[in-house]
Amino acid sequence: MGEGDPRGGSFVALDRLADPTFDSAATADIVNRFASERSLGNFGVYFGTETTGRVHSIARKA
Repeated sequence: MGEGDPRGGSFVALDRLADPTFDSAATADIVNRFASERSLGNFGVYFGTETTGRVHSIARKA
């Protein structure tokens, strides 16, 4: 992995994430969650299934 054009898909600037149309509502949800977490510097990792689980917070580096 490195710089260059993606083999599939495309890169989208974080401030333009509301513009693209995604293949599914689930994809839109995860991308929008990333954008929200990125803007706050507050990330989490989901552990679970498609119906139940928990989000474990990741502490922000000082």
